[in-house]
Amino acid sequence: MLRKKTQANPIKTSLRVDEALRHCWENEKRTLKDHFRHSMGPKTLHAIRRSLRRAIRISFFVGRIGRLTPASQKNLAWMKKTYRALGPWREKDVIAREWRRLLRTLPEVKTCAVLSGSGVPGGRKKCPRRKRMLVRVLKRIDRCPFPACQNDALTKTAASDFLARLQAFFSDRDAKLERLAARWERLDPGERHRLRKIVRVLHESWVVVRHLSPEIQDGNWDRLLSKLDRCLGRVHDRDVRLGKLCRRTRLSGKKGWRKALLSGWSAGLANEQVQEIGPLLKQYLALPRPWKTEVLGMFILPDGSSPTT
Repeated sequence: MLRKKTQANPIKTSLRVDEALRHCWENEKRTLKDHFRHSMGPKTLHAIRRSLRRAIRISFFVGRIGRLTPASQKNLAWMKKTYRALGPWREKDVIAREWRRLLRTLPEVKTCAVLSGSGVPGGRKKCPRRKRMLVRVLKRIDRCPFPACQNDALTKTAASDFLARLQAFFSDRDAKLERLAARWERLDPGERHRLRKIVRVLHESWVVVRHLSPEIQDGNWDRLLSKLDRCLGRVHDRDVRLGKLCRRTRLSGKKGWRKALLSGWSAGLANEQVQEIGPLLKQYLALPRPWKTEVLGMFILPDGSSPTT
């Protein structure tokens, strides 16, 4: 009589800390490999910056367990420097995109004198220098090894100990989010961007942490974080970056420029994304987040234990 093969219960299995973090690291590298076949345009640049953020976050988590090796510290410094250096390129892409959206939403702007002369955003043109730079960055990221700790501390750390260390990290960011969300309608552009960065850190960090145990399930709060990040990002593109464009000295003297741009800026702030953020924040704050200390059983491990209980 043949015995039936018993499949492992996915709820009773869990990756070690080093395996979970390495899994996320390799996922990001595989995602970027697909962009080698692309045109190195705005989407590739955006994907590179997003992957760099997540790789920096993984290195940060590894660094909370033990001191990074000199080679890993060098790679982390390069990733931070590259992420900052790619910022202005991303800014140019966003400004050109928002300008085209402005022309679509406000047809009367097309007749303004602002469309004549130099300095008007002309779109995202092909740039050989930019393409070569992005190819070099992609190749360097592909060569970057997984960050390592001195004295092999990462492989010796239990998942429960690691999650307990992250409890304060998640709770601190969540408290900052609650304070800003309480006065969302009165936030200025800088505070809205700060809120967006907190949401992004929480969401991208959770993408890493949830691989530690299948019992850590994604809830509505995870989807809300993702949606909040997208909505806040679009608002940031409209109010902060269009504001910078509006203050350009070369264009401030052009007839109709400032009036047209500010009217488009206000229209952008009144779009459905801004109207949607308030209810999303209320939904998020009403849900139990797994990292809240008063939520029983957060970060439950396969053995039924929890570092917070």
